[in-house]
Amino acid sequence: MSFFNKVKWILGILMVFGVIAATNLIDKDSYLRMKESVENIYEDRLMAKSYIFDIIVEVNEKEVAVAKGDTAFFSTKNESVSLKIKDLVDRFSQTELTQKEEKVLRDFEDHLEELEGFERAYQKNGYADDKAVIKQLELINQDLRILSSIQLEEGERQLNISRKAIEDVELFTKIEIYVLIALAIMVQIIVMWNPKSRR
Repeated sequence: MSFFNKVKWILGILMVFGVIAATNLIDKDSYLRMKESVENIYEDRLMAKSYIFDIIVEVNEKEVAVAKGDTAFFSTKNESVSLKIKDLVDRFSQTELTQKEEKVLRDFEDHLEELEGFERAYQKNGYADDKAVIKQLELINQDLRILSSIQLEEGERQLNISRKAIEDVELFTKIEIYVLIALAIMVQIIVMWNPKSRR
């Protein structure tokens, strides 16, 4: 095999290798985006939604106690329910939060702190006036509804990122096939090409 033929073969193989390596890197990037998006949906959206649901259950316990005028709840269970809510809020704050979530969470924590003051006043006045506690619980529920809707919005955004990455993989797979066919034809032409030497 002449030197010129060896160069042709090497050039043909390097072209194929280059295309495969390039598409592999593009595919890897798309797969990483998909993986990150799916993990984010689970860790930062589904888990966050679960924490919000658990907080709603605990807040609901407080609401029922106020509605029933359950004084025993406030002397025996209220403190443990408040601690449970704080623990859930701490877990929620460990997830990846958007700027909007951070702001709503700060408001929510402020409203929780204010609720504790209203609950103490409610107990001190002999459970006679529950209006301030009820109003504060409504604010807290409003915060929880906003946080819950953010989870849906962000989950949908992450899902769209994942879909886009899948579309990119499909597109580059098609392009890769066409380029490999074109390269195969070019390699055949290069290998078969035999310029007539001039005398």
